[in-house]
Amino acid sequence: MSSQQMNVMGNDDGGSSGDEAHFAAMSTSTVRTSVQRKRQRTSKAWETFTFIPGNQFADNISRAQCKNCPKLYVVGKGISNLTRHSFKCIGRAIEVPVSNVGSSKAIDQNRFKELMAMAIIKHGYEFAMVEHGGLQDVMAYLNDDFKSFTRNTAKSHCLKIHKREKEKLKTILSKVPGRLCLTCDLWTSCDKLIKNIFYMIWFNLRKL
Repeated sequence: MSSQQMNVMGNDDGGSSGDEAHFAAMSTSTVRTSVQRKRQRTSKAWETFTFIPGNQFADNISRAQCKNCPKLYVVGKGISNLTRHSFKCIGRAIEVPVSNVGSSKAIDQNRFKELMAMAIIKHGYEFAMVEHGGLQDVMAYLNDDFKSFTRNTAKSHCLKIHKREKEKLKTILSKVPGRLCLTCDLWTSCDKLIKNIFYMIWFNLRKL
């Protein structure tokens, strides 16, 4: 075999190797792009965007179009621009159902009164607190179904809670075998606290 023939064969092998390398590079690039595109489309941002392939544009660059407005964004390595738009899109804000605007959960009035009574007992508030205009304004702002009530109603619920908890305590104590002894490391402080509690109860009842 002549040296010229060997050179021709060598060139053929080199060309074949070059074609294979080029094909492998293109395949790797295609797979990488496909994986990247698939990973991007799993984001929640794609719930409000439609992917448009690049072959539909002159620059062959893929884009994403908002489903609520005609805004187009170039699809690159990140989708932060899509996420930002999904939060401030005017078209999306317009589509919020009117029936959901200003709606609020209905209030269980009896449960609300009991919770207010428990707050009065726990924190030592006066019964007249429920009649304060500022508190009523806050409650009305939180729920249109709010209905105010008087200090006498608050007192009545406090007494009901006291009676109920008293019966519970009596039932528990009746099941205790033997005698019961109450101790406290700081009896002076506890005695002062008890006196203050009775004074607050007497003071609140005297104002009614």
